[in-house]
Amino acid sequence: MMGEISGYQVCSELRKDALTKHIPIILLTTRLDKNDRILGFSKGADAYILKPFSEAELLTRCIYLIENRKSFITQEKTTTLTSLMTSWRNEDDTIFIKKAISAVLENIEKEFYTSAFLARTLDISESGLYKKLKAITGKSTAIFIRSIRLEKAKEILLESDQPISSVSSMVGFKDPSWFSRAFKVEFGYSPSKLSKS
Repeated sequence: MMGEISGYQVCSELRKDALTKHIPIILLTTRLDKNDRILGFSKGADAYILKPFSEAELLTRCIYLIENRKSFITQEKTTTLTSLMTSWRNEDDTIFIKKAISAVLENIEKEFYTSAFLARTLDISESGLYKKLKAITGKSTAIFIRSIRLEKAKEILLESDQPISSVSSMVGFKDPSWFSRAFKVEFGYSPSKLSKS
């Protein structure tokens, strides 16, 4: 048993905090009642293991949760900007990612809209933002911002006949050659493949 706060309360507090709400939680408990398990899941637990438990059982469950998370991140790396806004594993992650994407899009033309500005906009520390984005998307803050810029550039190129140099500037890249290199790294082909100009 825990001291002044229950495991359910700890679970609930971790789920409320922007820095920890994305972390998988396994409850280890002696409580066998179905209602206790339901309460644990309602507080945000990902798994519920009864004591006494074997080390193999705990490790297997941890490995499954980690692999499932990695698989999800790999899958999401190939999504479009629109689907990024709605496709995260839970509502809290979706809300956070929507806010982050919206903040970047609102400042898309500003070359110097960096990690520090995004953190300030989202009211979170830079290190907290980095950890959260890394856990949810697998990307650092800088790469996340760059990916949003490039996804927007891809949309513009597909929907208009703007020249590449203009599109580059519109999404915050002042150097068109750097934009083209970053675009190719992100999508596997150069922006000229999409350009109608």
